[in-house]
Amino acid sequence: MNTGLIKGTLFTRLRGSLKKLKMEYNTEFQVVLYTSIGKIVCDIEPPAQAGSLIGVTDDPTMVTVDISAVFDKEDVIAAQLINAKSVIVYKNNSDEELMRADQMVLFADQIIGFTLIRKQM
Repeated sequence: MNTGLIKGTLFTRLRGSLKKLKMEYNTEFQVVLYTSIGKIVCDIEPPAQAGSLIGVTDDPTMVTVDISAVFDKEDVIAAQLINAKSVIVYKNNSDEELMRADQMVLFADQIIGFTLIRKQM
C-alpha cells in the first residue's frame, strides 16, 4: 500500500474542506501537521502548474517563486507531496520555533497526523 499517495489524496480533499469552512464560518483555518520530529503549522495550497515557477504579484516589480511547480500535477510523485505555505516549524512538545518559511514542499509519507486550528491573524 502506498501511504504517501493515500495521504497526498487526503490533503487534496482537505483543501476543499478548508474552503467550505471559510465560506460557512467566515474564518480561516490552518493545518497542524505532526511528524516524528516536530509539528508544522501551515496553509495547504494546491501545487502550481508544472514549469510555472515564476509568478507575478500585484506589484509588477516583484515576482514570486513557487517551488511546487517542479513536479507535474499528473506525476505520481506530485500526488505524494504537500504544498505548504506560511510555514512555522516547532520542535515536538515545545512552542520553540525552529524555522519559518514562505513555502515548503513536504513528503506526505512523513506526516503521522494532523489537526485544524483557527488561523492567527
